[in-house]
Amino acid sequence: MAKKNGVVEFVVVDSSGNVDVDASKELFLTALNNHVAVNADLLAQASAAVQAVFDENVGEAFKIPVLTGMAMRKLSYTPETFEVLEEAIDNYIHNSPEILIKKGPAGGVRRVCDIK
Repeated sequence: MAKKNGVVEFVVVDSSGNVDVDASKELFLTALNNHVAVNADLLAQASAAVQAVFDENVGEAFKIPVLTGMAMRKLSYTPETFEVLEEAIDNYIHNSPEILIKKGPAGGVRRVCDIK
């Protein structure tokens, strides 16, 4: 998610020019809760798409770009949402404890539960 102006975007100034701390906190908490909800939804979509690829290809190892591309095809996206969803999938692949990334000739990305 792109960074904005930082704290300035959450500062609420009252009619006398003073910072309204309570209103500023409320504005920040609303934005934070929205951010958390959006990211939770992206993570759920990324997880479901990657797991669907592995479900169809049990035990297979993939190069990261191949797995990302196959997972992207599982999702409904628009040109506007493509980059955000692709980033969510990449983050899921790199950070999920359910996924193992192994380098080298016999390497690739595998789902841990499929490794025998």
